Amino acid sequence: MTVKVIEGSGATVCPPHCYALYEGGHFNEGEDDARRVLVADEPVPDLAEHGFAAVVQSLVNFSRFAVELYEEPGHRGEHLTFGPTLSPKDLGGFRTGAGKSWGRRARSVNTSTVRPEGRQPGTVPSGSAE
Repeated sequence: MTVKVIEGSGATVCPPHCYALYEGGHFNEGEDDARRVLVADEPVPDLAEHGFAAVVQSLVNFSRFAVELYEEPGHRGEHLTFGPTLSPKDLGGFRTGAGKSWGRRARSVNTSTVRPEGRQPGTVPSGSAE
């Protein structure tokens, strides 16, 4: 698949084995005009190349990987990780180390394998020890 931007709403627009980033909260099902969805099955080093820098408000992760949102292009800066099968409707409820909202903050996305013996699917705070 790689990376594509589509119009849509709801978790069902995310194909199996992929993740989807929504420009609107609640998977673009809210009252605002947000309709675009970035669907991918690989890392995206710079969301700006797809018109998605600093617009992500919700995500669906149907992949077998952990999805890591970074606040800088090139997978740099503080990050927030979501394990497989997690679908936060509002990234604004998650905070950076400085207390800023993660809503509209992501500028790149990486993926990493999830070890069966490691953490269960869930969020992993930035800078936490393995």
